[in-house]
Amino acid sequence: MDVSKIKSVVKDYHDKEIPPLIEREVKIEKNKSINRAIIIIGPRRAGKTYYLYQLLKDVDRNKRAYINFEDFRFEGEGYTTILDVVNYYIQLTGYNKPILFFDEIQNISGWEKAIRNLLDNGYRVYLTGSNSKLLSKEIATSLRGRSLNYYLFPFSFKEFLLSRNILPKEFTSTNEKNVILKYLNEYISLGGYPEVVF
Repeated sequence: MDVSKIKSVVKDYHDKEIPPLIEREVKIEKNKSINRAIIIIGPRRAGKTYYLYQLLKDVDRNKRAYINFEDFRFEGEGYTTILDVVNYYIQLTGYNKPILFFDEIQNISGWEKAIRNLLDNGYRVYLTGSNSKLLSKEIATSLRGRSLNYYLFPFSFKEFLLSRNILPKEFTSTNEKNVILKYLNEYISLGGYPEVVF
């Protein structure tokens, strides 16, 4: 990818606003000293991108780098593009070690090499992926045991209720219980894939 295109992509993602979110139940330890890539794995359309947004929303915009490698501009690119993206984020923001949030990383050929290099240089890295390679044990082999995997599935019933602005309580009135049962039937009928829920 040529320099001007990389700079354009980096600027586009840097300026991107975080959309409204439903807080997901998956909890990731935010240990700064851990030298592992955090990988969020799950089926397509389960909400992995929005979960990344949830993780990065509390990080200053100039201290984070978010890129979605499903962007058509990355088609056919190799792992050196990942390192170029990081370098241009640093040039854009002036911040030496942004926290890296890379979505659909499997679309970049040889991505494992770039991620190992970044981990060796002290970067915190969060990745998502949804193809069979990222759903298998090949991740541990690819990153030589330098990853922690977290699984994100479609909405649980509790998350479904949150999407409907219902906060589950320990004690409910008969009317509240009936509303929850109505939503339970809807959840059973629709399932928990966020796109269908909304």
